[in-house]
Amino acid sequence: MTHHLAHGPGEIPVAGLLLAAGAGRRMGMPKALVRSDDGVAWVVRGARLLLASGCSPVVVVVGAHAAEVEAVLAASLDADARLRVVRALDWAEGMSASLRVGLLALGAVGATERAEAAGSAERADVVAGAGAAEHVEAAKATGGGEAAGGAEAADRRTPQASGVVITLVDLPDLVAAEIDRVVARALGEGDRGGHGGGADDDVAFEGARGRRALVQATYQGRPGHPVFVGREHWNALADEITGDRGARAYLEAHGAELVECGDLGSGADVDRLLPPSGGTA
Repeated sequence: MTHHLAHGPGEIPVAGLLLAAGAGRRMGMPKALVRSDDGVAWVVRGARLLLASGCSPVVVVVGAHAAEVEAVLAASLDADARLRVVRALDWAEGMSASLRVGLLALGAVGATERAEAAGSAERADVVAGAGAAEHVEAAKATGGGEAAGGAEAADRRTPQASGVVITLVDLPDLVAAEIDRVVARALGEGDRGGHGGGADDDVAFEGARGRRALVQATYQGRPGHPVFVGREHWNALADEITGDRGARAYLEAHGAELVECGDLGSGADVDRLLPPSGGTA
């Protein structure tokens, strides 16, 4: 079942972040450009999965062979207005560089959408479409996503994402049910007893919980992806991450809740292609 993350009335917006910047040295090519047996590039599959799960916006961070990856995405998903593609110019420094750019981009996207809803002509923070890396630094100036002018009416019409689902391009076996389970735990679905109220109170409860949440999928006890990071953690996480460990240290230090997903998938990232059927290793 696909989780209801979309922006309909009474729903909690959740963003998506796909990290697809690596060179794939062990793979022999950028993993973003690897194609499954059905001919779909892994970067397209990963973006489609987040979009189909209802995430909006979905930010894809590219780096190695960026222009080629952007062209592949544009050929398949250019018509989807929820998609944003940004370049991590320092992608070779490791996963943390890509994650930082993605978090900053999400803040910039949020600021732009709310400014537009308020009728502002300000475009300094827009992060939309391939090759938009030059705009990502503008996210820092917005305080991680504060709207230009801070109009309350715009915030009501264009609600901020309560958090972001983070996943990697080299997880071709990831399925929507894994995203659903992680997000449901982050938003506290099924855990509303005692607070009373109706549908609006449910939304408020889920939104507040989601903004504070840190949830990581595990596979037979091994931490993996997807990971949910509540909005209140975005700035601190972007400031603290270093090297190729991504968010691991931050999640451990801040007591991320672990959700077992081993019954839904393997959680295995793929570093090398298997030989063709009937071939030899």
